[in-house]
Amino acid sequence: MKEFAKRVLVATVVIGAIVLIAYVVEWLLLILAGILLAILFRTIAAWLSDHTKLSFTWAITIVLIATGALLLGTVWEFGSKMASEADQLMAKI
Repeated sequence: MKEFAKRVLVATVVIGAIVLIAYVVEWLLLILAGILLAILFRTIAAWLSDHTKLSFTWAITIVLIATGALLLGTVWEFGSKMASEADQLMAKI
C-alpha cells in the first residue's frame, strides 16, 4: 500500500510541476509579447518624432491612438461580418 501512495504522490508532484511550468511559460510569453510591442511602438514613435517636429510624447500618443483605432476598426469590420454570417446561418437552420 505504501508503494501505491508513493506512486500517487510522485504522479501528483510531476503533474503539478508540469502545470506550474506551463503557467510560468505562459506568463513569460505574455511579458515577451509586451516587451516586443513596446519596442515596436517606441521605434515607430521615435521615427515619427525624428521626421516631424513632434515631441516624443506626442509621437507615442499618436502611435497608440492610431493602433487603437486600427484595432477597433478591424474588430468593428469583422464583428459586423461575423454577426451577418451568424444571422444567415440561423435563417438557413
